[in-house]
Formats: sequence, structure tokens, C-alpha cells
Amino acid sequence: MLDPSSAWQVGLREGVRVAGWLGVLCCLIVAPGVLRAAQPGDLILNEFNAVTTGNFLGLGSGSDSFLGVVPGNGGNWVELVVVADHLDVRGWTLEWENADLDNNTGRLVFGQSLLWADLRAGTLITIREDDLGAPGFGALPTDLSFDPQAGDWWIHINADDVGHLFKLGFKVDNDGWAMRILDASSPANVVQDFVGENRPLWAGTAVSSSEVGKLKQNPSAAAAFAALQNYDDGDSSTFGSPNTWAGGALVQDLSTLRAQVLAPPAPVPGLLPGLLVLLAALLGFVAFRVLRV
Repeated sequence: MLDPSSAWQVGLREGVRVAGWLGVLCCLIVAPGVLRAAQPGDLILNEFNAVTTGNFLGLGSGSDSFLGVVPGNGGNWVELVVVADHLDVRGWTLEWENADLDNNTGRLVFGQSLLWADLRAGTLITIREDDLGAPGFGALPTDLSFDPQAGDWWIHINADDVGHLFKLGFKVDNDGWAMRILDASSPANVVQDFVGENRPLWAGTAVSSSEVGKLKQNPSAAAAFAALQNYDDGDSSTFGSPNTWAGGALVQDLSTLRAQVLAPPAPVPGLLPGLLVLLAALLGFVAFRVLRV
């Protein structure tokens, strides 16, 4: 018969080993999104501002639903929409380029903040640089008060907020501007290839210095991403809200994406981690008892 103290140590060790394997199983079952590789279309560009300093949206006839009517229409900003639920974009890159002779490339990199670890489908993310050096909207600090359950689906990040974003050059204009989205892999996978004037997904004409670029379509699931072919120019914008076009007669519908977030949680996955831990403890106790015989 084994010494009781030795049996206890062996039983404990075996219980911990079993608990470890059950923990791995728990992760595979309960949190598959953590192990899910990024797919094309998980995160996409929804709108970007090409209005230059001193100009007005629509040459003064247009307005933005949040910014109003201001010179430059808010300056450098882009808007993204989250298509995949429980999306982790930590370390992802927004890479832009344009046709200027200098200062023609740059990138924004999502930091390691937990904010980016679990984005919900249907969330709109705006990133804007304060236009303090010229007449315009002025400062707009980061706003993380979003609450999908209460109907607030908007996250705003100031481009100089180093707690959430690393800015390595940021400019948005009408000089052949385009942006793509890369994940954090090495080498990086392309989540969305370049979108902008005269790019493959562009359905409009040239973007003027008094217009924005926008997706005039409902964002789809990643599996149907190839159908996203309707980026176009426009003389109205909706910073932080679903896009509108055709004079406001058509409004982007994000309800399909958001429905999975608002659905009641399934009860079984929520109980599974506790049940697995209990099972591990029972197996450890059985191992202890057997080894004492």
C-alpha cells in the first residue's frame, strides 16, 4: 500500500493534470472565437471623409448627422463596422495610401487594450484626428460609453489616444486615397484589401474635395464578403451612425449583424465551465482514493 501522503500527492497531481486537459476542452467548446483565425470581411471600412480643410460637405449643401455643417467635415476620420461577432483586433493594422508625392502612406495600429479583445457584430468604430489647427469641428475625445443592450453601438477613438491606438501617420483625402485592414499575424492576413477611389470595390466616380466615400450597402457576413462591391462617393455623411444615401431615402441596415448580440445567451455553455471544473475535482478525488488502496 502506498504511503498516504504520497498517495495524496499523486492524486493531487493527477487531478491537476486532468483539470488542465479539461480546461483546454472548455476553451475549445466555450470560446471558439479566441482560436478562430481572421477571415476576409470580419472588419470593414464603412465611411471615410475626403472633404479638405476649408471646404464644406456637398459644397455647403450637405451635412453630417453628428458633426453638422463645419469646414472640413471634421477633418481626418474613418468609420469601420464590425461584421464578425466576438472579434479580437488587438495588433490589427489600418494601412492607408494616396497619390501625393510625399506623406503618402501611414497606418493606425490597434493596441493591446481589452477594448479590442471582444468586439461585437454591428458595432461602429470611428477614428478621428482633432482638427485644432484650422476652423472645423475641434476636439472630440475618445468615447467608450457604448452599450449595445441600450441601443448604443458606437465606439469613438481619438487618433492620438495612445492607450488604444498607435498612429504612424494619418491622413484622409481625395487624392486617390485608399485603406486596407490587416490582422496581427506574421505575415499579416488581409482582412479587407484596399478600398478607395478607383480600387476594385469602388463603384462610384472620382471623389471630390467636398465629398465622402461610403459603403452604400448593408454589411454582410464574411462568407458573402465578395458581394461587397458598392463603395461610392457622396455629399452627406453619418459619423458614428449607419450610412445613408439616395438623399437619405436609403439607410444602411445593421440589424442582422446585431441580432446575434441581442439574442438571449444559451444556458448550457454558461454552465459548462463549472461542470468541467467539478468533474476534474471528482476525478482527482477518485485518483486519490484508488492510489491509497
